[in-house]
Amino acid sequence: MDPESCEYYYSCNSWLAVHMPCYTSLVFNPQTSMCDYVQHVPSCQPQAVGDVVSPAEAN
Repeated sequence: MDPESCEYYYSCNSWLAVHMPCYTSLVFNPQTSMCDYVQHVPSCQPQAVGDVVSPAEAN
């Protein structure tokens, strides 16, 4: 998971961390290790319509 944005995550490829985006309207869910709908990821709940907070901001 990218600590700066719920919309990105890191994937390892041959020992190299690759910064990957989730598809539009999805965020990374650390419990499933997959992109998911924001309502399924409490740490990435929007503060306002269209805004997705980073996990660091949610705490």
